[in-house]
Amino acid sequence: MYAIKAAGGDRPFLADLSQVNLEENYALMWHCGVAPAGLWDGRSVRSLDTYFAGGKGVTADFVMKSGEITIMRIDSARGKTRVFIEKGLAMPMEKELKGTYAKVRFEKI
Repeated sequence: MYAIKAAGGDRPFLADLSQVNLEENYALMWHCGVAPAGLWDGRSVRSLDTYFAGGKGVTADFVMKSGEITIMRIDSARGKTRVFIEKGLAMPMEKELKGTYAKVRFEKI
């Protein structure tokens, strides 16, 4: 998140690729409620809920807004650091889950 912010991103957030649909070229970018409130889509109900891991803590629940996004991952494998960067388009969707999430279509598969 620091790297994206340093590169000019205005609201970085942490997410997992929780569902991948290769036939329709999208993935659900989801996390347990850590996206900034400024990424709310303006339509879905925003709520706070008890964190589902043992009922401890609080999680934010909302669908993130549509538009262009940049996905960046820094990791290491076999002793080498690598960076993955890809453009995507967050699409409108209905609120069906807890946490913060967006349905993202990628520029490339």
